[in-house]
Amino acid sequence: MHISLKKMGLVIGIMTIPATSLASPADSGIELSANVAMTSDYVWRGVSQTSEGPAIQGGFDLSHKSGVYLGTWGSNINFGDSQMELDLYGGYATEFSSGLGLDVGFIQYYYPGGLSSNEYDFTEFYLGVSYSVAGVGLSTKYSYSPDFGATVPDQSAQYIEAGIDYTMGPVTAAAHYGHSFGDAFTTPDSYDDYSVGLSTELMGLGLDLSYYATNDDGETLFSKSAEGRVVFAVSKSM
Repeated sequence: MHISLKKMGLVIGIMTIPATSLASPADSGIELSANVAMTSDYVWRGVSQTSEGPAIQGGFDLSHKSGVYLGTWGSNINFGDSQMELDLYGGYATEFSSGLGLDVGFIQYYYPGGLSSNEYDFTEFYLGVSYSVAGVGLSTKYSYSPDFGATVPDQSAQYIEAGIDYTMGPVTAAAHYGHSFGDAFTTPDSYDDYSVGLSTELMGLGLDLSYYATNDDGETLFSKSAEGRVVFAVSKSM
């Protein structure tokens, strides 16, 4: 998830089961939820963030019936001299009766323990559109980071992605494709990543088995961390 010590931009290399409410007062329209997961590798946009090691991850989300949401999420990592990632995000999401969904927001990535206070930190803005019908979900998203921070000042990064999932009974099959590009990339000046996976829920736990990989340009940029790999994750939402 970094170019020469810098990560480029979401989401969390697992599929989680939708969270249920921890607190949702009827008169406030506010819902608080939480999630925790263990995964055999934290893969972000095709690149391991934990040097191919396991990760413990978790977060909290606060949403309002209007569609406004805020949240935080964290994971252990292993690149550069930082051992932790902490994300803060917020935005607006809604779904129309037609099955069309819209999501717009931002993510602030923090990496405590870097050589300087903001060596790896950066902000990303995103716009996503989704459509679901008859058990099939389609999605596309554009993300933009205007400045990667101290390691690559005044250099932008962009990411476009598309996904499809199909639910049949208790099992969901999903496929994803992404393309990273921008000023922060030099040689090569972009790379592609993709994944396919299966997920289900068993005894209240989310189970996910996925294969992640990048094209040759990804492996040139990130070496072994971008090679193809199978990742298993177990998650719990509350």
